[in-house]
Amino acid sequence: MARVVIEQLVDDLDGGKAAETRNFSYRGVHYAIDLAAKNAKALDKVMAPYLEVARRVPRKRAASQRSASKASSGAPDPRLVRAWAKAQGLQVTDRGRVSADIMNQYREAEKNDRH
Repeated sequence: MARVVIEQLVDDLDGGKAAETRNFSYRGVHYAIDLAAKNAKALDKVMAPYLEVARRVPRKRAASQRSASKASSGAPDPRLVRAWAKAQGLQVTDRGRVSADIMNQYREAEKNDRH
């Protein structure tokens, strides 16, 4: 048995065949819209005067994305480790990599706290 799957991009404005997906942000919310070539040109025309005077701002990863990526790696948050180490009277740098020894002590203390 054969199967053919056809994926077609549909213009979100008029339901016709879309040529591309446009991504943009407005008032802190990120959007994506699929548009036919004529609608993409219309969007460009409307946005042009604003884009000419606006300044570009590099996108930063959201705090939730940063914490999610740290959590998925399995490594404890270095800020928590530093705070714990200082509370234990251990010497730890304020910046940079936390030593493997301190990380191991932190993990061991966490494990003991759970039991």
